[in-house]
Amino acid sequence: MAYEVHEIIPEVLDTAFRLIVRIVGDRDEARDLTQEAILKVMTGHGRLRDKSRMKAYIYRTAVNLALNARRNRTRRRTKLLAASQAPGGATARRPDVEFESAEQSLLLAEAVSTLARKQREVVLLRFYGQATFSEISGVLKISEGSAKVHLVRALRNLKKRLVPLLKEEYR
Repeated sequence: MAYEVHEIIPEVLDTAFRLIVRIVGDRDEARDLTQEAILKVMTGHGRLRDKSRMKAYIYRTAVNLALNARRNRTRRRTKLLAASQAPGGATARRPDVEFESAEQSLLLAEAVSTLARKQREVVLLRFYGQATFSEISGVLKISEGSAKVHLVRALRNLKKRLVPLLKEEYR
C-alpha cells in the first residue's frame, strides 16, 4: 500500500515541531521551520510505500532545517557580538562563553550527523523529540531492544568522536 504524504503529516506534526523547538529554542521560529519542513517534504515526495521511512524522512528534514537555522543564527550572533564589543574590551555579556557554547553545539550537531542512519534517528527521536523507546520502535519499525542497542552504540560513537576534541580544547 502506498501512502500519500498528506496522510502521514498529521501523525508527525507535533513531534516534528517539538524536535525543532528543542533545537532552535524559539517557538515562533519553530512554527516557521515546521511549515518549511512539511512543504519541503510535500513538494519532494508524493507517495512512499513505507510509512515509517516517510516519518523518519520528515523528522530528518525538520532536524536538518532546525540545525541549519541555529547554525546561521549562531554565526550572526557571533558577528554581532564581535562588532558590538566596547573599545576597552569590556562588554555587558561574555561573548567568549556564548561562542564556546555555540561552538560545542555545532560540534555535537556535526557528530550526530556522522552517525549511522538508525543510530542518528534514535538519538534525534530520543533526545530532541523526547520519544519513548516504544514510540521509537513504532516509528522505525524495530523492536524496543533494538532501539536501545542503537542508542547505546550511538552514544559510544559520539563519545569516541567528542572526547578527543574536548580534551584537545583543555590542553
